Amino acid sequence: MRVLFIFVILALVVGVSPAEDKKPEGKRCEYAADKLPKSVKVKAGDSIVVTYRINPADVEETKVKSGNRDVVIKGDTGNGVTRIIITSSKQGKAKVEWAIHQVNGRVDGRKDLEVEFE
Repeated sequence: MRVLFIFVILALVVGVSPAEDKKPEGKRCEYAADKLPKSVKVKAGDSIVVTYRINPADVEETKVKSGNRDVVIKGDTGNGVTRIIITSSKQGKAKVEWAIHQVNGRVDGRKDLEVEFE
């Protein structure tokens, strides 16, 4: 009986131990492509998401460029939209640009968007 009691206590202590602390993701500042300002300022760790109403099947290629190696920019498709995601874990400024090439020959994008991560 005592062995069973010790086993139950041990199981409760091990089962209730705190989980690993995960770093919370930053906030997402979302903009439609036509509502994007000339300059965007967010906190370091947050992300800037620019959404285009382009069917992912119509996207042939996405080219991205950042003026600061700490500022990461990437293209993402899904759920009937195409997104440009700009992130940085460090403080800094950058000029970013991207071009979304579609199969019909149309090119959407932006040049010289100024982003600042505080």
